[in-house]
Amino acid sequence: MAAMATTGLPKGRWRLGTWSAVILSAVVAAPLIGCHGHGPRAAVDAGNPDTAPADAAPISAPDAAADAAKTVVIPEWTQGMGVQTLANFRASYTIQDLGFLPGGDDSYAVGINDSGTIVGRSNTTPGSPCFTIFRYVPGGPIVPLPMQGEGCGIGAVINNGGTIAFSPKDAAGKLAVWRLKMGGQVEILGVPAGVTDPAPYPTAMNSAGLMAITDWFGSTIRAFAYRDGFGFVRLPTPAGAMSFTHGLGDDGEILGGIALMPNNLRAVRWTGPLDALVVEDLNTWLPPGTDWILERAKASNGRFIVGSGTQAGRPRGFVIDKQTRELRDLQATVPAGDGVFPAAVNRHNMVVGSLRSGVERGFVAAGDRAELIDDLLPPGSGWAIVAASGLNDAGQIVGRGLKGGVGHAFLLAPTQPVP
Repeated sequence: MAAMATTGLPKGRWRLGTWSAVILSAVVAAPLIGCHGHGPRAAVDAGNPDTAPADAAPISAPDAAADAAKTVVIPEWTQGMGVQTLANFRASYTIQDLGFLPGGDDSYAVGINDSGTIVGRSNTTPGSPCFTIFRYVPGGPIVPLPMQGEGCGIGAVINNGGTIAFSPKDAAGKLAVWRLKMGGQVEILGVPAGVTDPAPYPTAMNSAGLMAITDWFGSTIRAFAYRDGFGFVRLPTPAGAMSFTHGLGDDGEILGGIALMPNNLRAVRWTGPLDALVVEDLNTWLPPGTDWILERAKASNGRFIVGSGTQAGRPRGFVIDKQTRELRDLQATVPAGDGVFPAAVNRHNMVVGSLRSGVERGFVAAGDRAELIDDLLPPGSGWAIVAASGLNDAGQIVGRGLKGGVGHAFLLAPTQPVP
């Protein structure tokens, strides 16, 4: 079991009973990658209080030296892909419909690696909420991954080595983590030990094979990591709180959030070796008196973390510099609407995600400019992009769009090399 420590999280214990459903409803929109409404549970038992686990993390006071952030334009951030790529977007990108698995009528591309291999989900019966995980290799059709039971699965992730992790349901509806190597070898990694009614699904996997895992069981969500030689490792979480993962970096930094009380989510990162992990509240990086609350840390490109939160109570997307701890409001770069939810960032400081304001729409941001993907496609394309969920360093974007009101997985690819 990993040693547990926390920084920047308030002291105290909370009973999750009557407000657990509030927290869960706020969390599930983000961690169930590619599920668009089809999570492992449709509801939770809000009547059972959560008690602190025996290995609950101790709490330490915030680091006063961390309070140096300001909401500014970060110079290094604007030196990424820049405005020119977006200005020439129509001329330099093409969109490809990845289609459905045989018999299906709905699909969603979840992630893409730097080789252009894509993972996603498609149903195989019209109107079915049961989605099978698929893989797409450039030049070929989408193909289903080995599944079990009814063929339903969630949580598909892929790394640059082509390894895929996902969680299929068995005949009894139980989830377990599976891993598929590029050569076709399937490994069943199972579930965390000592967990009642486990339902783990991977949210990210880096090049070293480290996985970020969210396990949703009973009325609680808890964060785990998985690595060969360690197995499942519970991530440090304050007593009585819930935790969830979203992403991780090649340096082993795990990103996610902690649910402390009703409507009180906090973006966090876990760092250090798996046997001595430390959790840090990113809100301790902000200056005193700020009207920002950072709620979910979604992804990192090594220098910058992107995620979502609120400013003065309104939903916002953010980018924060890990070196200077300066904060930038992504909302200021998006041309219309409210509620920016970043999903991925690449090494060129290019961000993709969703804008949720009435109608969900996908966006792409680069440097100091962002655009709705719909506005960057040729007129009459027939597409309405509702979510951009994956991005690689070549600038390829994947997600879900509507054609004739039907969900289709798509690949948006540059026709020229990304600068």
